[in-house]
Amino acid sequence: MAVAANAQITIQLKDKSTKEPLVGAVAYNTDKTFQAVSDRSGKIKVKGLENTDTIFIQFIGYKTLRYPLSNATAGSVVQLSLEEHVVSTSEVVLVANRLPEKREDIAQQIEVISAKDIKMANAPSSADLLSSTGKVFVQKSQLGGGSPVLRGLEANRVLIVVDGVRMNNAIYRGGHLQNVITLDPNIQERVEILFGSSSVIYGSDALGGVMHFYSKNPTYDTPFQANVMTRYASVNNEATGHLDFTIGLKNISFLTSVSYSKFGDLRSGANSNFVNGYRWELPAYAETRNGVDVAVPNDDPLLQRNTGYSQLDLTQKVMIKSGGNTEHLFNFQYSASSDIPRYDRLSMIKNDGTPESAVWNYGPQRRLMGSYRLSQTTKNRFYDEMSLTLSFQNIEESRIDRKFGRTRLRTRTEKLNILGLNIDWQKQYSKTLQFNYGFEFYSNEVSSHNREENVQTNEVRTSNDPIDPAETRYPQGGSNMRFFGAYINVKKNIGSWLVGSAGARVSATSLYANFGNNPLNLPFDVVEQDNKGVTGNLGLVAKLPKKWRVAFSLSSGFRTPNVDDAGKLFDSGGGLVRVPNADLRPEKTYNIDLSVFKSLADDRIHLEFTGYHIWLKDMLRISNTTINGQDSLFFDGQMSQVQHNSNIGLGVIYGVFASVRAEITQNILLFSSLSWAKGEDLTEGAVNRNLDHIPPAFGQTSIKFKHRKMRHEVFFNYQYWKFLSEFSDSSVDRPQFAVPDKGIPAWVTLNYRASYNLHPALTLQVAVENILDTHYRTFASGINAPGRNFIVSLRGKF
Repeated sequence: MAVAANAQITIQLKDKSTKEPLVGAVAYNTDKTFQAVSDRSGKIKVKGLENTDTIFIQFIGYKTLRYPLSNATAGSVVQLSLEEHVVSTSEVVLVANRLPEKREDIAQQIEVISAKDIKMANAPSSADLLSSTGKVFVQKSQLGGGSPVLRGLEANRVLIVVDGVRMNNAIYRGGHLQNVITLDPNIQERVEILFGSSSVIYGSDALGGVMHFYSKNPTYDTPFQANVMTRYASVNNEATGHLDFTIGLKNISFLTSVSYSKFGDLRSGANSNFVNGYRWELPAYAETRNGVDVAVPNDDPLLQRNTGYSQLDLTQKVMIKSGGNTEHLFNFQYSASSDIPRYDRLSMIKNDGTPESAVWNYGPQRRLMGSYRLSQTTKNRFYDEMSLTLSFQNIEESRIDRKFGRTRLRTRTEKLNILGLNIDWQKQYSKTLQFNYGFEFYSNEVSSHNREENVQTNEVRTSNDPIDPAETRYPQGGSNMRFFGAYINVKKNIGSWLVGSAGARVSATSLYANFGNNPLNLPFDVVEQDNKGVTGNLGLVAKLPKKWRVAFSLSSGFRTPNVDDAGKLFDSGGGLVRVPNADLRPEKTYNIDLSVFKSLADDRIHLEFTGYHIWLKDMLRISNTTINGQDSLFFDGQMSQVQHNSNIGLGVIYGVFASVRAEITQNILLFSSLSWAKGEDLTEGAVNRNLDHIPPAFGQTSIKFKHRKMRHEVFFNYQYWKFLSEFSDSSVDRPQFAVPDKGIPAWVTLNYRASYNLHPALTLQVAVENILDTHYRTFASGINAPGRNFIVSLRGKF
């Protein structure tokens, strides 16, 4: 019997070969009056359609499936399997408007890292996972780090979001950040990267783009399901173990995840591809023997001593279904590292052959996040879908340093408590008109402490001492920031071939910083700032004949100065000291994007080209200043030039991205991409016209092929030259780590990885990265990239 008109059926989606449920697939009917996304169990509920209608199902990496409803019976559960398709552009993404959208309707450039891609990449950290795409440049100062760069913007000018919660906080700095490594790559279900300004939906910091990490959720009706993974890598003796398991009942389900990684010292490659064989070698490293610092000759200069660390990641989720349209998700995440040696500082050698630092570690970095998400799907006057996320984060990070031959061991510790609230609604007012709107509120409380110990006498001085307090990195009396924003975005289908969108956001932020005992006798004890602003965007997507698609967008973005910008006090090296500035304004960007897509050979070949131009205004730049009429002060044992941040920066960034994805045969896929950007500093009086943070051209070329139970991939990663003449004057470009009088040489690495299904429940993965053992560094990095690396991993599920 065929399904009756308006009766309900349930479609269960699975991978044809692995039989795993497919989460996030989109289903729609012939005239697109119905649209739904598969849930965490791979299920889609279809209701309110005639039995003469047809359902189309699309999912990234799979062939589109067509299912006539006349084949189903009322109330039935239809089991459907999707067949893998290596070339696909039709999918649903969440990052653009926080709620499901078809990717082909979005004007901005988007990259999606699927669950299958995450498993195949087998990355040791989330920073390495982003880098594995070949589309995100990642800078590293130490092994336990990774600072993503999107379109030449980095650190606090790009936004990291995890499960709907902002990670960026009041002390995200403008140099290089390692915070993304606190996200466990082994529990991620999907990562979506939105390139370009996204301030209308996401608010402050989303100037270069957004990286949204979606971790796995539990599934219903699953008595018990577990995944285990173990991995060993030779280049740093990495040992990683992971376990996650789900227990799902009819209306409640649980997920528990544990990951632990231990990394040894990192070995760099031996074969320099530079013309004169230049290599970054570590000649000596510091040890303390019987209370005396000793410079120990490194008997293996390619072994980067004091780079190892360990990390523990825990996740616990509880999901509850209440009624057919409402779901509650409780999400708890905890990450803790050991001390992480900052290799770029530890590897700096003085003229006398001794290291500059005896100790320079990031102390244990701890991130605790708890969130509650309410999801509701119901048709009423105001919305069809609603998502509310309430979150709390507790973060602790520290810096531990001691100069070589000195007795003062300094431990500066920062703690943050962050409350957040996001509410997002989506309303389909007609077949052609859709509204997304919502608001967010975040509150950051920052406390900063310093403890200085004489390692010989054990005398201790702290920031709480009433007479001679130790200087803290941030205001000693505490700081707070408040963010509020409300947005609306409208999407309109103009005929069958044109999609238009427009959005606007109003934002208000406040900052309060109390310098407490004010050890440097700053000319102010308190900094207070209030900023308001409006941002907007416009987008057009044209679906043209012969499978051309053209996307155009205009947008503005902003970044509100945070506590790190306005209230930081620290030694920036080279006899320079950075002091607070009470008079800062938001940074602003204005963006234009143009993308062209073309499908060929019956959708087996896809070409993409994107060009963009970003105007930068009121950007924070470091400039010389004075305190109490003096241009220098005695800080950290030496007289130092006084500097601060100020809104003097003007500039432009323009660039292109190009990619080709081709299905050579049903089992062979070719992929290649190239990113290039150029930044120009237009600041008045600037002598060097190069903007900082701009990576050289980089990309990836890959050939993937599968045969029965095996999957193979041979890929090349590459970066072009960054000549010294292209470096900025800013210290973040790290000219001290470049080849003298040259820059950072171009490099190419050859890599191979494979997976083999030993059993439906057991998969073996092997890889050889940097097969030619190339010796190289990525731009602005203070550590050599890994040399030849043999990786073996075993995955099981039961």
